[in-house]
Amino acid sequence: FEDFPKMSIGVDILMIERGMSKSFNFRETISEIDRIDAKYIDLRIPVTYYFLDTYAINPYVFVAADVAFCFGGQVSKEFPNGELPNVSVDISKSDAVMSPFDLSAVFGAGLRYKISFKRFTMPIKLEADYNLGLLNTLSSTNGIPIDVYAYTFEKETRKNRGFEIMLSIGIPLKFEKHFDPCSGWN
Repeated sequence: FEDFPKMSIGVDILMIERGMSKSFNFRETISEIDRIDAKYIDLRIPVTYYFLDTYAINPYVFVAADVAFCFGGQVSKEFPNGELPNVSVDISKSDAVMSPFDLSAVFGAGLRYKISFKRFTMPIKLEADYNLGLLNTLSSTNGIPIDVYAYTFEKETRKNRGFEIMLSIGIPLKFEKHFDPCSGWN
């Protein structure tokens, strides 16, 4: 954006764990918590507006399209009162059929700080954002994620929506050559 020097567009690749938790009572005697903790690789394309042109700390706001790919996780059933044993299994071994793909709109604010080294610069970012999931990530289910104890309930919908706080460290993809007058190009 040459006409808008404080704006940029980029690509972020993130590894994120998202989940859900649902508590309820069954037959008025057993309390139960069902959890899904899914792992995602996100491809995020943010459009960012920076408030300052300083080199040190730079506050910004952003909006982004986010495409996420589920690559695993855990599904668990917990019984806080100890009526039944707790169970936890890999998502691939449960009867929750997770959608392998998710699409979201993300908006938020953050601070960026650049650390300069001899041959590269590494940005560190602290962000707070809201993820507005657009697709149902439980593509189908035959009941609860772990169909144990012969208990099922109606099909659930699950969208990845919620606040996220992230600390990220940028890794440079190229290193610049540095000319030292005493020894030449390094």
